[in-house]
Amino acid sequence: MSSGFSDEIDPEIAALLGEAANSTVPSNNLPKFEALFSEEDKKSPHAGGQASRDKVPDKAADFNKKTLPRVEKFQQDPPNTFFADKDYYKKVLDNEGEIGLRVHSLLTDFFKVTDADQRVNIRMRLINAYWELLGSMAQKLGSRMPLPKRVVLRFGALLPSLITADQRKNLASIFWDNQFDEPIYFMDEWLEMVAKGVLNPLATDEPVSTKGRQQGSNENAVYVQKLERAESQKQAQIGLLQSKFNEMSILENTIIENANTLKRKTPHRFAREISSGYESQHHHALNQISEAVRSLNNLDREISRYLYELDKMEQEVRTYREKVEATAGGDAALDTKVVASEVISLRQIAKMTCGRQGNHLPILMKNYLPYQFKDYGTRENVLKIMAEVEYLDPGLFIRRYKQTDQRIVPCVILIPSYGEFGVCWEPYEKSKGRSSRGRIAVPMFGKNLKLAVLYALADFRWQLAKEIAGYHWMEEGITGLYYGWFAQNKLKGDVKQFFIRDYINWITKEAEGTQRLDKEIRGIFWRNMPFPLEVREKLRKVANIYNDLYIKDQNRAMSVGY
Repeated sequence: MSSGFSDEIDPEIAALLGEAANSTVPSNNLPKFEALFSEEDKKSPHAGGQASRDKVPDKAADFNKKTLPRVEKFQQDPPNTFFADKDYYKKVLDNEGEIGLRVHSLLTDFFKVTDADQRVNIRMRLINAYWELLGSMAQKLGSRMPLPKRVVLRFGALLPSLITADQRKNLASIFWDNQFDEPIYFMDEWLEMVAKGVLNPLATDEPVSTKGRQQGSNENAVYVQKLERAESQKQAQIGLLQSKFNEMSILENTIIENANTLKRKTPHRFAREISSGYESQHHHALNQISEAVRSLNNLDREISRYLYELDKMEQEVRTYREKVEATAGGDAALDTKVVASEVISLRQIAKMTCGRQGNHLPILMKNYLPYQFKDYGTRENVLKIMAEVEYLDPGLFIRRYKQTDQRIVPCVILIPSYGEFGVCWEPYEKSKGRSSRGRIAVPMFGKNLKLAVLYALADFRWQLAKEIAGYHWMEEGITGLYYGWFAQNKLKGDVKQFFIRDYINWITKEAEGTQRLDKEIRGIFWRNMPFPLEVREKLRKVANIYNDLYIKDQNRAMSVGY
């Protein structure tokens, strides 16, 4: 293999591999085969590696939170130093066997070939080989995995010299650990928790809760999944009880306030030392107290039933926790079959984020990366955008559980792709029910991060409403209202894609007073996905069309049964 590129190399490729300042690997050549795959390197799969921090198990949804946290700091300072390792590329391919050889060979050919048709062919083979390499790496995830391999799984940075020094600095400045108690995961984090049974795999047509996890040390993974489900149900029950106790507190305060009203009597007009007795306000207070007492009795019976159910749930959690502890043998065992299948699912998601005409090459290269750090799909950047959207759509993560509203934020997987679209894989886990988190994915290196996040949240909004409505999704809820408008106007195409487009305009344009939606759709969104009150009050001053909607809100609020 040649140590460099010929003079006839395509100028575009040559520019892509131009010398980068302070590069740790010369960008005008790739390491030789013998330097990467010598016999002395074929030792322990963790030889020479840098241990990474063990992952914290995922927690059940916290129903007490009202909003996403405010992000104050977006970049790590000082940056990580993983790109300073001169043996980075060697450690990436070390102990990956034939697939490592194949990826290296295809990557070399990709930058040497000049014929356009040949380059397309090699590109496709390289994409397939690279995903096979990720599948091989994912099966070795754990605390002893060499850090360069984990960086590849997380960011797609296969060869540091393919990106500029500034781009390497941006990647190294991404916070490595989760600074917030929110379910936003990089791809390596997701794969490891799935492999250890902490999280369920992405739903497929096959049942996944226990399949392939019944033998040997993987018995622990089965109990971990059951424990997670039990804890999720318990947390939902606690959230429900908190809502009921809040209602009880309001009723108790109502009784106290009206009791104080009863004590405030007007002196008799002839004898100031006595009162005039109960007047109209006192009789009203008595009625209020009477109604509150009846409601409290009903609520107390309801709470007693929920507390009994909570006790049973706690017993179930303890039982599964004991079984998890009994079957755990040190580090949780990886289920290699499940993680290999999960890589396939993540590849499918990566394709969905790119679309049919997008850039499916999963290896980081300088010409394709965003220019500014704020455009990188980091945990902090995505969290900031999600918080902005939730402010404008307060019901985004709300769903009903036992006639009570619960706020459940979906899991977000950050996919190292050049995709333009976020996607919702599932609005909630079918095996766990509606009190479980959904799963959405966001591409890390697209052209417009905010648009990608909005696309994922709009997709989630639609799919959740559709799943809750079930067979009646074309008639009930926001999906029914939207589909009715869609059919009435005899539109053709995917109704969900129309909804996503309109939802994005609702959040980005209509929230600012720029009218982009059909009048009927604006009314549907205004009533069923209302902006917060302060935004609506601001909009009513912008245009008459918003003022009319605001006035109709007031009229409905005063009408019976609103």
